[in-house]
Amino acid sequence: MKKIIITITGLLLLLSSCGNMADLSDQGTVSVKLTESGSSRYIAGEGETVDEAILGFVEQDVMYNFEFIEEITDFEGDHLFTGIPVGDYSFLAMLLSDGDIISMAIQAVTIEAGKNDLIIDMGPGFHFLINDLDFDMSDLEDDYSLSLSGNEITIGIPAEELERAQMEIDIKTNASAAEVLNYDGTAGPFTWSYAPPADELSFSTGELRFDPAAVQEIQLNLTSPDASVNSYLIVFKGL
Repeated sequence: MKKIIITITGLLLLLSSCGNMADLSDQGTVSVKLTESGSSRYIAGEGETVDEAILGFVEQDVMYNFEFIEEITDFEGDHLFTGIPVGDYSFLAMLLSDGDIISMAIQAVTIEAGKNDLIIDMGPGFHFLINDLDFDMSDLEDDYSLSLSGNEITIGIPAEELERAQMEIDIKTNASAAEVLNYDGTAGPFTWSYAPPADELSFSTGELRFDPAAVQEIQLNLTSPDASVNSYLIVFKGL
C-alpha cells in the first residue's frame, strides 16, 4: 500500500492550496456509502474478500482527502470525509485483494457546503497493458500521466506510442461482460475480443487493437455479475 500511496500522490498533484480552490469556509462533510449491489458486495457481510481500499476526491490532477484503508476486517463501505471544498469532483474508489483491483468506481460528484450524502455505484476492477507498458490505476509506472473529470479518464502516454500503426491494449478485468465503443457510444474502427472469467474473483484479458490516427478516445462498458454497467470514457494523449 505504501507504494500505491507514493504513486498516486506523485501522479495526482497533492496541493494544499491552489488558485481555484474554494474559500475554506465553503466546505462540505461527505458521508460515502458504497452500494451493496454490484461488486461492492465484496465488502458487505463477512467482508473477507477485500483487504485494502482507496477512496477520495479528484479535481482534474488535484487530489483531496484521500483515505488509504489497510488490513480491512470490518469495513462495510461507509466512510466520512470532512473539509472538502465545495465544487465538482471525480470520486475514485478502488477495492483491492492481494494487490488486484477487484472493484472500482469513478463517479462525477458535486459537493455543497454542509452535509453531503454520496451513494457510489461500484463496478468491476480493471487495468491496462498499453503496447506492453503496464497501466494499473493503483500502481502506475513513470511512463504515464493521469487526469480525471467526472467518469472520464485521460491517460498521457509517450507521444511515440501514438505514432504506431497499431495500438495494442490488453484490458484485464473481472467483468461478466466488457464492451468497447467509440467515445460517443457508436461502433468503432477497431477489433475487440473478450471472454468473461469463471467467477467475479477471477480475471480475463480482452484484446483491443486500433489505429491511433483514427481513434484516441474510447468508451469502456464493464458489466458486474448483477448486470449493472459502469461506463468509463478514456482519452489517450501524447506527453
